[in-house]
Amino acid sequence: MLRICWPALFKMKTLAVIYYKKNFFQRLCWTIIIAFCASLLAGCGRVGPPLPPIKYRALVPEMLQAHQRGTNLVLSWPKPGVIAMQNSKVSRAEILRRDEQIDAPLRLPEEKFLEEARVIGIIPSKDITDAEANTLYFTDSLPASGIATLRYRYAIRYTNLSGVSLPLSNYAVLEPTTAIAKAPESINTELTQETIKLTWSAPTTNLDETQPARIIGYNIYRRSKDGGFSDQPINNNLITSTNFDDHQFKFGNNYFYIVRSVSSGKNTPIESPDSVEVSIKAKDTFAPLSPSNVTGAAAAAITSLFWPANTEKDLRGYFVYRADKKDVPRSEWTKLTPSAITTTTFRDERAQVGNSYVYFITAIDITGNEGNPSEGTEVEVVQ
Repeated sequence: MLRICWPALFKMKTLAVIYYKKNFFQRLCWTIIIAFCASLLAGCGRVGPPLPPIKYRALVPEMLQAHQRGTNLVLSWPKPGVIAMQNSKVSRAEILRRDEQIDAPLRLPEEKFLEEARVIGIIPSKDITDAEANTLYFTDSLPASGIATLRYRYAIRYTNLSGVSLPLSNYAVLEPTTAIAKAPESINTELTQETIKLTWSAPTTNLDETQPARIIGYNIYRRSKDGGFSDQPINNNLITSTNFDDHQFKFGNNYFYIVRSVSSGKNTPIESPDSVEVSIKAKDTFAPLSPSNVTGAAAAAITSLFWPANTEKDLRGYFVYRADKKDVPRSEWTKLTPSAITTTTFRDERAQVGNSYVYFITAIDITGNEGNPSEGTEVEVVQ
């Protein structure tokens, strides 16, 4: 249609200029032409019948879940998309809870839930959209006394800017228990070249002060200096001892750890409250080992040295030193490599024929830690 409309507009402009320069009969003809063009313009921009306003489905929280951690009941559900929140004009999320007797019927009409439940928490829309994870969380902290005598039923709903409540989520129902182990104690960390070692003491009682502690294992959680603890432990399998080696770290970073005991629950394992948080600075002060089995040979006034490669992951290279005698102090050695070399061979082309020299090799890492020298290797320079 536009291919017809734009030429018509141009023609009308031209016709208007010359219209009044014509006689009556000519103006009559031009009037008919202009009327025809106007009829074409009447259809410009019309692409079909009017469409009804787009209706958006009200935003409903989905897949609400609840699990127990110590005396806390933790709710989780997928984070909604920004566009979905804008379409529903969400202003906040409301967390509702209904306390029930354990022997009460599990089926509950929504109307009755809304009558008897109360709002125990609110999450503003900004906190929802700013959440980095794809899952939203809410923690309901309950007193230890009486927690095991009730059933707790939760639901989430969003409220729009007009204060209208949107539909409820599914129910998440939980029957907590206090017959779970307390948190581990005396958490210690130790840094080595290859790992951060964690050790702790097992709890002796449960949250309800009964004994023995119902421990089936432990989970370890770690965060960096500026991050939060993940909802997944760093151990792939449940730990059954009171120690753990964390190999997945980088020197130069700060790490923070908590340990949770794990007990058997009615349906799923239940974690204890968090242990005391401990931290460690992974500062590399570990020098590489001394190169071993260094051998040397001389020919044509050139000394050649050979040695097996070191296996440290952070190895930068090697330095080569030369001394006139084996018992000469290190301060009198000559450094033959101003910067670290990455090969495991070296050629000394500055040796003098007829002299004997003692060579020492050291290894250095990327942090600058230089190890002890190898045992001296004596070589006589021959022509």
